Amino acid sequence: MATAEHIERINFIIRIVQRHQPIKFSELQDRLEKNNFSCTKNTIHRDFEKISEIGYVIWYDHKNRTGYYIDKDNSRFEHFMEEYELYMALESVKGFSDFIYPEKRRPNSIKQLTPIIDAIRKTQYIQFHYHKYSNRNTGFLITNPKHDENVFESLGGNTESFRIVAPYILKEFRGLWYLIGEDNGEKDKSKRIKIFALDRISDVKKIDRKYEKDDSFNVTKKFHDCFGIYTPDENSEVEEVILSFDEENGRYLKANPLHHSQKILIDTEKEFRISLRIYITLDFLQEILTRTWSLRIISPKSLREKICKIWKEAIERNESNLTV
Repeated sequence: MATAEHIERINFIIRIVQRHQPIKFSELQDRLEKNNFSCTKNTIHRDFEKISEIGYVIWYDHKNRTGYYIDKDNSRFEHFMEEYELYMALESVKGFSDFIYPEKRRPNSIKQLTPIIDAIRKTQYIQFHYHKYSNRNTGFLITNPKHDENVFESLGGNTESFRIVAPYILKEFRGLWYLIGEDNGEKDKSKRIKIFALDRISDVKKIDRKYEKDDSFNVTKKFHDCFGIYTPDENSEVEEVILSFDEENGRYLKANPLHHSQKILIDTEKEFRISLRIYITLDFLQEILTRTWSLRIISPKSLREKICKIWKEAIERNESNLTV
């Protein structure tokens, strides 16, 4: 287990290389010493290896011999690094409850990131067990959900399956991580792109076999008109959604837009109205339901009817349990 000092040193190396790249080894070592880090040559090289495991690759410019640098493409790991530091700190520092109060139900997904990132970087297959809570909202296909042939019932009524996956990319949503990859299970020869929640993955192991990524899959394009991790089926279309809220909700939505397509139509003391161009998915429904106390759906009518149906069923379900 890494110590707090080790975590801090690794973080320092990444920041210094990013800020001063390309940087000579002697300069990096000198900066480490000035900041009171133990920094033998072997220690720094071991740190380079550890850094590569968590998503950053520190390269040396052999052509110009100008020093070490980090590929800018690794910027997407910035948030992961913050979570990794916090996770390692909480695991290694005793008595942190005096100054840190983490959520009690911290997910275990962060533990799976390191081997998966390494496999993505090396384009290697991975295998793991996947635990599905239901067939409706986990282990789903990016297109049309189907049952898998190799699913079996496990204790507690949950389902579990063994997977062999070509990992393409990791996506974060609401503090949870999801793996997008090509499902390559032995009983499923169709090689479909799927999404797996990391907190439902266990026993991750890299397979000593390379894969060729399907270049036609573009994660940015796939999620551009979506909210969250769900994507629509092939027959869905992007819709213009117009929503109205009160001023208090409006202040939050101005600071934290629902979607990059959000446009403000009305912003007064009485109403905050926005428009979105988005697929209406389960994640989106769940999000707007959290603002039920001031939500008013202007359009489309189909969305208003769907939300009203949810509200009606919730009222009936709860009113039946009311006692005088």
